[in-house]
Amino acid sequence: MDTLPTVAPDIIARLRSGDEAAFATVYASYYHQLCYFVGSIVKCRHTAEEVVQDVLTKVWLHRAQIDPDKPFAHWVRTIARNATFDHLKKIARDRSLQNEVWHAVQFHKGQPADSAIHFKEYHRLYQQAISILPPQQQKVFTLSRTHALTHDEIALELGISANTVRNHMAAALVAVRRYFKTHAGCWLPLLLVLICS
Repeated sequence: MDTLPTVAPDIIARLRSGDEAAFATVYASYYHQLCYFVGSIVKCRHTAEEVVQDVLTKVWLHRAQIDPDKPFAHWVRTIARNATFDHLKKIARDRSLQNEVWHAVQFHKGQPADSAIHFKEYHRLYQQAISILPPQQQKVFTLSRTHALTHDEIALELGISANTVRNHMAAALVAVRRYFKTHAGCWLPLLLVLICS
């Protein structure tokens, strides 16, 4: 999605003032390209459509923030990019969503037989990256990423300070990222997003 279609200034002005017909025009103009952009990252058509629905809803709800002196398409692109990476960060904290995205990535190329093998390989890499961590870092990382506990909750669970938890998480993320850079190949960007805080 290098560019979005140009929307006439009067349509944008009407959208900013709350004109639903103008919003419908923007919706129809941007929907498919936004789905393509988001889908190229999340690798799942259904998820992409959900994210884009959220993006366009935000465009409507925050229409008063539209600056007529700045490119409207750039503003929408920024909302789409942020919404997409917010979704990927949510995946990092939800085990069921992790499994969903692993499968979606593998089936993206339409090769189910190979996908099952790739899924096992990438999941193995993720597990191996965690297994190389020192025991306390491993506990902290797992409680954060698998169980979605906050730093304060982890501190209470392990009987350590929240500052110590932060230090363990920082060290664990460095180690896991380093492992991915060495072993993850072409899927490195996605894997790094999955572990981002």
